[in-house]
Amino acid sequence: MDIAKVRAEFPACERTVYLNTGFLGPSPRAVVKAVQDRIAYENEEGPTTRHVLESGRALTDRAKLLLAQTVRATPEELHLTQNTTEGLNIVLNGFDWRPGDEMITVNIEYPAVMILAYHVRERYGVNVRVVDITPTEPPASIVRKITDAMTPRTRMVFLSHVHYLNGMRMPVAELRRVTRQRGVRMLLDGAQCLGHIDLDMRGMDVDYYAMPGQKWLCGPDGIGALYIKKELIQEIKPHFVAFGVAKRWDAVGGYEENVETMNKFQLTTSSAPLRAGLVAALEFFAGMGVKAIEQRNVDLAGVAKQALSAIPGVTVHSPGESPEATGIVTFSVEGKNAKDVVDGLWEQRRVVTRSVEPLNGVRFSFHFFNTEEEVAMATDTVRKLAT
Repeated sequence: MDIAKVRAEFPACERTVYLNTGFLGPSPRAVVKAVQDRIAYENEEGPTTRHVLESGRALTDRAKLLLAQTVRATPEELHLTQNTTEGLNIVLNGFDWRPGDEMITVNIEYPAVMILAYHVRERYGVNVRVVDITPTEPPASIVRKITDAMTPRTRMVFLSHVHYLNGMRMPVAELRRVTRQRGVRMLLDGAQCLGHIDLDMRGMDVDYYAMPGQKWLCGPDGIGALYIKKELIQEIKPHFVAFGVAKRWDAVGGYEENVETMNKFQLTTSSAPLRAGLVAALEFFAGMGVKAIEQRNVDLAGVAKQALSAIPGVTVHSPGESPEATGIVTFSVEGKNAKDVVDGLWEQRRVVTRSVEPLNGVRFSFHFFNTEEEVAMATDTVRKLAT
């Protein structure tokens, strides 16, 4: 991987040390150009001209095909959304909940997961069982605690695949073996995953998986995707509906509902420029190779963890090694407010990062366009701020 060549595609690298991809990724030039070119094309040709409409549909097909290849699924198992949260909502509000059903999640979850779980509790009478774990809990302990929390009423386990707090990768394979044996569905929030780690929907045997295009994939805002295992598509009913929900209908009452395909979740107008940007992002990442990207992310994070651990007063909260470790490194500085450290990193060296409140932590998100020199610059600045 030619890092200098990669960095030339990311203008943000020229102005900042960008370590906040877990919040929102900078886009490569190809993505920005694809969005701009599509906007210009529609404006110049007319947005409803036949060839413009046809090319817009082709963009949808292309995006689904590329995404399917990236996450090892089929295009028919994918639906393009606005973001991760929309995908989670589709599953949670379309699931056949019954009063007294149980859902399991964990206490360190991202607010979107916790709030959606509580919404399901309030709306459908579902009992939400929150399992207490720590951000560096050993995988075997996580599996044991979640397994122990299951009862005959448990119908879904709802978790983040990679946790926003510190980048801990959950033991999905082990948990899936348990949920499969007990007939429990698994919904994963993949907000920190697409473009960050290598994904295999079939290999994980996950039931539902929601993911964004704007974080680690470095695509445009406002587009993401939902995966539903093919054999489970008919189980999830659309909560908002448009033309795609009808297999056939007429003006005298005839109506047959589409239950078999992901088209039933499709609403009406969506943005072809955003789909063009997603296609460009997927093509860019395919050229880099996601496995190589994941390894570089983990390697950079490993260097940072080693350097941070050597600083007096600094505590690293992220897992030390794979398979739990990812490109995210969260740490706290004794006697310092995390927001002040974030501000200091920006003011001293233009390091872009963020704080995570539950840990009073500073979160570095290392992506493949970052360099070893940037790791050294960021950790050296932390050393100065810690004194």
